Amino acid sequence: MRPSPSRRGFTLSEFHDVTGTRDRVSRLPAWMWMDAATVARQGYAAVMSGAPVYINCRVNRGIALLARYVPQSVVSAIGRSFGRAYRAT
Repeated sequence: MRPSPSRRGFTLSEFHDVTGTRDRVSRLPAWMWMDAATVARQGYAAVMSGAPVYINCRVNRGIALLARYVPQSVVSAIGRSFGRAYRAT
């Protein structure tokens, strides 16, 4: 059984509570978030189907596609910028 792709991208989990970033990440639009149980089911289904790589949802696929064509220095700078914005201080 192939995992069904979703339109959402990021995973909302207890990780955000532990790191103290729940308030910050909650500022992102709700349509961008997936729940952890869905992500786990899709990952398990991908493994069981033998998929060597599975990128769930359109948002993550778009990010992965852009990362292939944008210079690595730009990708790294964007990643650092987002990381700083959502890191607990």
